[in-house]
Amino acid sequence: MPTDDTRPIAIVGNLNVDQVITPIDRFPAWNEEVIVDEARIELAGTAGYLMLAANGLGLNPYVVSTIGDDLFGDFLRREVKELGTAASGIEVVPGSATSLGMIFVGREGQRGILTVLGAHAFMDVAVAERHDAEIVRCPEVFLCGTYLLPRFSPVAALPYVRKLRARGQTVVFDPSWDPCGWSEATLHDTMALLREVDVYLPNEEEICHLTGAPTWQDAIDRVAGTAQEIVVKRGAAGAIYVSESQRIEVPALPVRAMNTVGAGDVFDMGFLYARRQRWELQRALEFACACAAYIVAQTGPRHYPAADEVLAFARQFGPVTREGSACS
Repeated sequence: MPTDDTRPIAIVGNLNVDQVITPIDRFPAWNEEVIVDEARIELAGTAGYLMLAANGLGLNPYVVSTIGDDLFGDFLRREVKELGTAASGIEVVPGSATSLGMIFVGREGQRGILTVLGAHAFMDVAVAERHDAEIVRCPEVFLCGTYLLPRFSPVAALPYVRKLRARGQTVVFDPSWDPCGWSEATLHDTMALLREVDVYLPNEEEICHLTGAPTWQDAIDRVAGTAQEIVVKRGAAGAIYVSESQRIEVPALPVRAMNTVGAGDVFDMGFLYARRQRWELQRALEFACACAAYIVAQTGPRHYPAADEVLAFARQFGPVTREGSACS
């Protein structure tokens, strides 16, 4: 049997196209036109960014998602093929449009997003089950962007997650932002699902909305005792890891953020990469922060780095540990 480092990592969630428009100094008023410098089309979605980051780090992603039978779907299939990534888990929904995110990026890297669901309206647990022969080979199954998948609700996901864990797989969960307004049902059902999750990876705003807490510190206290491991991404403030026995906080690298879209997803995959290497937690968090910093500091089309590129980048900001991650 291959080692954990060579076996694939399953990514089940929202693969879509992003149309990135940048830089945005102000949004037009109704009936007004504003000129911007650049617009480009990219492979994206939480699943897409995780796949790109995994590919850069030398991991073997296996993505399960739904796309449309349109030009954007053709674009995604070409991009996945060029990456050399297996595409058998990406299902085409006849007569449906590929999900599209319209990403507006400001000069300081801030973003606003409008999303067309398209084929993601048909993404459910049954899609994942159809590809179980491949998913069962993966040590980790990453459920991502599920708040953007109406049929992959926390309630629907619960028995599936229990099945994965019962056969020894690690369940990683990052549902992203809830575009439906964080309803009471979503909050209740998500908290129930978290009790079955191994690794939960929200950002600071998301965990505060989930718990109704005024601060991330209070939010962490409110989710304590649910997921086995919780990693909160705090952007320019770094990240914090929480488990039953440990709390570890690390700062971010001091880079100027040019585009923060997908940074949290790249962080997530950096953390899972370090986890696979069995690095101690301080190193894992620092490496994940460095992965995110590498991405947000870029302008234009992105390069998704290998581990040695991340470490070389981190060295610009200070010494590295003997084992290889950036020191705070």
